Amino acid sequence: MGIYPGGKSTRIDSPRHLTIRHSRRVVAANRADARLSATQSVTVLADGKVVEDEIDPLPPGEQKLNSFWAPGIEAGPKHIISVKQTISANGEQLNLEAEQPFYVDAPQFSLPDGSVHSTYPPAGYSDDHRILPHVVLTDPHLPWERLGSPKGGSNKELKAQMKRVALGADGASSIPRNRVPWLVVLAFAQDELRLPPEDLDGPGSIFSNTSDGVLKPVKQSSTMTVNMSIDDLWKLKSDVTTPVTSSLGPSSMKDSRGDFIFVQPELFTSLFSTFDDKGNRVKGSGPDASQYKYLSHVRKINGSGMALAGVEDTAVFSIVVGNRSGPLDNVIPTTMCAHLVSIEGVEAMSYPSQNHRYVALCSLYSWNYTVLPPNTLNVPDAFENLGRTLNVLRAPDEVIAPLKAS
Repeated sequence: MGIYPGGKSTRIDSPRHLTIRHSRRVVAANRADARLSATQSVTVLADGKVVEDEIDPLPPGEQKLNSFWAPGIEAGPKHIISVKQTISANGEQLNLEAEQPFYVDAPQFSLPDGSVHSTYPPAGYSDDHRILPHVVLTDPHLPWERLGSPKGGSNKELKAQMKRVALGADGASSIPRNRVPWLVVLAFAQDELRLPPEDLDGPGSIFSNTSDGVLKPVKQSSTMTVNMSIDDLWKLKSDVTTPVTSSLGPSSMKDSRGDFIFVQPELFTSLFSTFDDKGNRVKGSGPDASQYKYLSHVRKINGSGMALAGVEDTAVFSIVVGNRSGPLDNVIPTTMCAHLVSIEGVEAMSYPSQNHRYVALCSLYSWNYTVLPPNTLNVPDAFENLGRTLNVLRAPDEVIAPLKAS
């Protein structure tokens, strides 16, 4: 699993990596002290680039948070490179122009191996009903590789805005502190995603028009997904809508495959609506993904004393947090399906109408965990209670009390 260090890699591939790492840290600390009292010579390469050993500014146990890391240009829409060249010779001038369209290659319907560092709750584990699930990604740019909300502008527009602010241009607005990701974590009870038998197989199945690439009879996975190609997704019955359209990529996109969940229209509308101060849903003209800009961030940590300490001194991760907990009134343990869902194209679609039965969303990663009923004893509560009641080995209070009174 690759770890992004956020700078020069400190990885040591040696059986003696701990000894070498300790020696390197001692040398770095001595150099830092020396720089406070004298100017140090540095190494300059042939191209003029200065080479210095990077000193980790994060002490052990500390971390730095960023709202987002947006790459220079986002994946999804078609980009165009325009080149102009003027050639002058023998008193004559020739103007040359050329254009080259291109797409940015980035994950869209599936994740590369090693993209997910960890999840919480872990797959198969149980936890309190108040827990919001989250996923830790090894690529700090991944949640913002694509546009989650076109209303926030493109990455190019964001970069231009940051430049205007840095130069103090008149009328330049402040730099946005948050940015809507294209990946969100959504947790569902299994019954919210389970399709009835008549929708999976038979003449009334929503998959009746799909190709042989969708195995019949259709069966959902343990996390309630169905794997299919994008071309088959577009062949589903007309009462299934989806934000995945041909405008999200090149024509070859239809051959890609992905796992899809089928969300009921009312639930989809709630997931992409705003709410007033009293908790009442405010349904706008179309889906609104703005709430999800507060549920993702980038975290840079010092890995000393952690499981990744043998890999990199510093690690940078992106973290996406869900906005739905488990049921608050369940009396028995409930299985929850957590999905890392793509919301690319959601704001470009309309709310599902009464004629729609489902909204198909692409799930790039999923796992199951169990939500415990309220007031169920769990490990954190058990240890906290032990900490409050822990005492030294001694006689019972009923033996000590008469002695104190005498």
